[in-house]
Amino acid sequence: MRILDDVAPGLDAAEAKITVCAVLTVIDNAVRTRSLGERPDLADRLTELGTGLLLGREQREQRE
Repeated sequence: MRILDDVAPGLDAAEAKITVCAVLTVIDNAVRTRSLGERPDLADRLTELGTGLLLGREQREQRE
């Protein structure tokens, strides 16, 4: 989780762990969903989604 601190400073250890676990859960569920698994752009979409979830808090705070 320390690596997340480089891009999202200020997250405490619990927040970082929850955030990373949430991203991994979303990715795992997506690849197990048959209709999504057939999408040729699945890897790109999951990369965008995962990045957005990991960096979302920092990006929101920068906009405020």
